[in-house]
Amino acid sequence: MGKARERSQKQPHAATQPVEAAEQAAAHGNGFAQQRLEDALAGKVPGSRRGPVPHRARLEASLGGDLGGVQAWFGAASALRPSGALAITDGRSMAFAEDMPDFRTVAHEAVHVVQQQQHGGGGVGVDAGGSTEREAEAAAAAAERGESVQVSRGLDSAIHRRVENPSAYDPGDTTDEWTYEHRPISIEDGYSTHEKGMPSDQLSESGQSVDWEVRLIATSDDPLAMRGRPRKEDLYEVVSSGSKGKGKGKGKGKGKGIRVTESLGTVRKPNIRVKPQDNSLYIGGGPSVDDIQQGGHGDCYFLAALTNIVAQDPECIRSAVTPAGDNVNVNFHTFDGTAWQPTTIQTDRTALQWASLEDSSVDYVGLIGSGARVGDSPVSSEWYAEVRGETLELCRRDAYEMALWAPILEKAYARLAERTDQYGGGPSRDTPNTGAHGYEKINGGWEDQVYPIFYGNSMVDNRQERTSFAAGEDIVPLNEQAIRNLLRVGGKGVPSGEHFMMSVDLTQGSAVERLVEMIDHIDALPEAKKYKTLRKVLGQLRSRGQTYIDARYSGEDTSRALDRLARGCARQVRPGAWPLLQDPDADKVWVDLNEHLNVLAHLGSDSSNGQRAVYADHAYAVLEAAFADPSGAALGLNQSNLMAKLAQISGEHSQVTLRNPHHTNEPNLQSSIIDHNPEDGIFTMTLDQYLRSVSVQEIGEVQGTS
Repeated sequence: MGKARERSQKQPHAATQPVEAAEQAAAHGNGFAQQRLEDALAGKVPGSRRGPVPHRARLEASLGGDLGGVQAWFGAASALRPSGALAITDGRSMAFAEDMPDFRTVAHEAVHVVQQQQHGGGGVGVDAGGSTEREAEAAAAAAERGESVQVSRGLDSAIHRRVENPSAYDPGDTTDEWTYEHRPISIEDGYSTHEKGMPSDQLSESGQSVDWEVRLIATSDDPLAMRGRPRKEDLYEVVSSGSKGKGKGKGKGKGKGIRVTESLGTVRKPNIRVKPQDNSLYIGGGPSVDDIQQGGHGDCYFLAALTNIVAQDPECIRSAVTPAGDNVNVNFHTFDGTAWQPTTIQTDRTALQWASLEDSSVDYVGLIGSGARVGDSPVSSEWYAEVRGETLELCRRDAYEMALWAPILEKAYARLAERTDQYGGGPSRDTPNTGAHGYEKINGGWEDQVYPIFYGNSMVDNRQERTSFAAGEDIVPLNEQAIRNLLRVGGKGVPSGEHFMMSVDLTQGSAVERLVEMIDHIDALPEAKKYKTLRKVLGQLRSRGQTYIDARYSGEDTSRALDRLARGCARQVRPGAWPLLQDPDADKVWVDLNEHLNVLAHLGSDSSNGQRAVYADHAYAVLEAAFADPSGAALGLNQSNLMAKLAQISGEHSQVTLRNPHHTNEPNLQSSIIDHNPEDGIFTMTLDQYLRSVSVQEIGEVQGTS
């Protein structure tokens, strides 16, 4: 989970919710959308019903307000969804999209009522997030924990709404001490790809003892924004100095400022503070594959498809994830039974994180889901002075762009899965995942079925194709179609204006079946008779593999058989276990076996230590391929000459470049091609390794956005 930290005073943004008729609202204008919300608060939405405020006694005890005179309306989704709202209030009435809203949603609106009762306010229009919403969400979370809450803000809009995040799914492993909640993303929660690592707060080493009274000119709340260095006189003034600072400042001894006994930081060596750039979504104005880093959700298929979209059609992502005030609009497509229709989910800038059930002031650094990359250098700086205790600190606050689009898009995808299913309600090969929570529903899936939720009716085709395998044979000639697909990834044979996107997987079943086939092939080799002990061990592994295969085809639970096989394979690939298998100069059959045993050794694990091949049941985006003959010379391959040159393609000299959504965990066997950056997820395999390591190709053919 990461190391513990004290939670900052900055409160979380409001939670979030999808918008289903955003285009209708836009067509009629904001006035139309607001009128629908006012109708909902007045009980004028057909099908809505009036009822008492749920959880009234509990909320009044926590919030200290009076909810007795508040009207509550339920089932008003048709009016609320065009504005991206799960619930709304004007401080006097509430309206909910659902018939039975959860406690957190009711609490959020109840906080707004108490804000209105205690501090007044109001205004015009519908809120777009901001400090009032952040206070409401933080107070609602505290009320859910049973804590007493004091609010300090009044309303700042005519109508306040709660946009919705997916349910904060708690898997139950740590429910005695920890749970999940959506919170704002800080610099500390991100990751950096810069060679110097993450930016962080730094204390200056320039300090001195003083006896001053100072007046602050540029403060933390009102800093001096500028490039370069200011003068210290721009940040603070010494209005009085004592014996330790004699001769300094004007008005010596007049006592017109704040007394300090130490000065820390100078304009040349200031204290450094870091923060995310306000409302940043992208680094450098657009998405990068470097922004994609899988976290704790099993959505590698989604992130592999996302990698392909970013690599080939980044404008699709820029169009899909757009700012909406303090919130973010995420534009998807859902299937209405006949065609794909645009659907907008409006969400906030929070992400799922760990939260302590015992101490709400403590949380953990890092995000549970997709990571948020931090820019390499600050995009702006602010200067200010502040007094802590009796220390005058001169500070520079650097703002960094963060690629929040990736975790926010993943979160919106989980919400889409809650609203429809993980494939937007579209036609699917397999039954979509079930569960009460969106994060459950996106746990495992197929890449090719992700593309329609981004491209809708602009899809040309999405499908799955298999590769061919035969132990002991040159498998390049067996995979003409797979090679054609690799050429298409590079744009060869793809119609103008279209993109061919592909990711690959090695399914668990295929991985085990290939191992059994390889062992049978080796056992029949005359050379294998020299290695009686190894043959015996391989026979045991074959037996375990066959047990798994039999269980799988009979519909039985395969977990125990798979675990026994994985542990058995792991023992055989430990350093020094079998020098023959680990010798890169050994006959190819032994090198291939060692690589495949490494695949089986990591079944069910995403972060094992030691050498590894590819992971089974894990998606990899295919980025490019290069084809060469046995001498290493480029073949100039295309769709037209492939059949004529198929026999000339060298599996050892041709190469395929892929990316692991983990942003790391690249194959690192002795036989792997040298990778100069093993922490970016991008790696290159020989064509032979590639064809042996993948069994399924997930394909999306789309009309490009750009």
